[in-house]
Amino acid sequence: MKNFLKTISVILHPITVTIAGAGIIAYYGNESLNAFFMEILILIGIVVIIPLTTLYILKLSGVISDLDISKRHERDKLRLFLIFISVFLLDLYIVKLFLDNNLYIFMYFTCLLGYVIGFFISKRIKVSGHITTLVLNILFLGLYLDYYFLIALILVPVLFWSRVGLDKHKLHECFTGLALGSFVVYIIFLLT
Repeated sequence: MKNFLKTISVILHPITVTIAGAGIIAYYGNESLNAFFMEILILIGIVVIIPLTTLYILKLSGVISDLDISKRHERDKLRLFLIFISVFLLDLYIVKLFLDNNLYIFMYFTCLLGYVIGFFISKRIKVSGHITTLVLNILFLGLYLDYYFLIALILVPVLFWSRVGLDKHKLHECFTGLALGSFVVYIIFLLT
């Protein structure tokens, strides 16, 4: 059972969910298959390679103990916060430089805002980054592309089950992630 729950957490990992969301935006924004694949390659670099390389360097240097940064005391480190903000800003710069779709910028800015607010909330209560990112991406796609994406919200209770079952989070921490993801998308939606 633990392996199944772990598989759910890996499949619905924040990096995986974000690349899927960006891939959906790429699919909706391109009529040419070549342009779609070029955008996907750029997005893999932005969403997967840069963040994972950063996480591995932080793990190897002892700043974090695991790639999920599941220990609360590690999340409070200002150095870690500044590194992630730098990675997000680098990603935003690359998106603006190579991709001609403002929806990516909105999406990454939304993720950045979720991360910043989550960092400050984590000083009081641990927040599930998995839940926050999943809800944030689904609501973003549902509001900006097509309401049919909101059907994917069915994955949220499955991810709750996985995170609680793996003892990564308590139920209230998952609900905090749900509220944070919803709040951030609501704020961005009001501002645009």
